Amino acid sequence: MTGGSRGVGASVARILAERGADVVINYHSKSSRALEVANTIRSIGRRALVAQADMTSESDMKKMIKLVEEKFARLDLLILNASGEPVLREGLPPQVSGEPGGRIGKR
Repeated sequence: MTGGSRGVGASVARILAERGADVVINYHSKSSRALEVANTIRSIGRRALVAQADMTSESDMKKMIKLVEEKFARLDLLILNASGEPVLREGLPPQVSGEPGGRIGKR
């Protein structure tokens, strides 16, 4: 969940966790809010990963994708909620299709 540390992003992250999802909470600069959301998700028994990244930075995106792959092995759903122009059309690692239903990692 990009922009998952507050507002709509935080609410959707919580709802996904309540429905059984493990969630990655992306934030740009306010780690305390992202950690608060992650703690809420963990308190209901789901895994939460906090990942700092600027969605307009290709290098930040690649680092975050690598972190997700290392910690969760795959990404089933990506919700682009952060403001700014995400760098997703170019520079994706080869294991990410960029198409609906594309996955990171092995199923």
